[in-house]
Amino acid sequence: MWRLIFLFITAITLLSNLYPFLVSFDIKFNILHLHGVVTIKIFNKIKIDFKIRIKNGYVYINRKNKQRREKITKSSFMLILIYNLVGQLYFREQFLDLSVVGDFGYNQNAQVTALGCGYGEIILKAIFSKIKNNKKSSHIFVAVEPNYNQDILNVSLTNTIRISVFDLLYTLVYTIIKSWGKYEEVRKSTNRQSN
Repeated sequence: MWRLIFLFITAITLLSNLYPFLVSFDIKFNILHLHGVVTIKIFNKIKIDFKIRIKNGYVYINRKNKQRREKITKSSFMLILIYNLVGQLYFREQFLDLSVVGDFGYNQNAQVTALGCGYGEIILKAIFSKIKNNKKSSHIFVAVEPNYNQDILNVSLTNTIRISVFDLLYTLVYTIIKSWGKYEEVRKSTNRQSN
């Protein structure tokens, strides 16, 4: 019996490492109005989407008519968790495709729009060239589109990654443990400062 369980676990381990799955992130955010949409697709079948809005020092997350509110502070557990998760995923996964498209427009002056688009694209390409140096097999596309008819500042980021099941599980467990420790440390230091 134990041999069958051991063989089953070994087979699942090998298959999950040989055949990693695809995860796609799509983030669209309006910087002027501080709201956006995040979509996560797993296997191109399972789709998780939610809306984000930042207002009065809080992040509002809406998903399926349920709203969650999180105060933006350096001791916020959710923000610490997201920061650590992104940092861990960067080293564990394999980038396949990364696309960043910005929309910039200033209705009053076409020259400002053109210069803003040019400078924005240069800055984004400089930032993402660092990722390209570390992840050489990835395909990265960066563009900033001008909009001369309205005041607009939008960013759209699409990322497709490949990650194995065990790398994902390790990343999630490690991130939760590390984030909880950091959260407790920051919370204790803020309590000491307030006393």
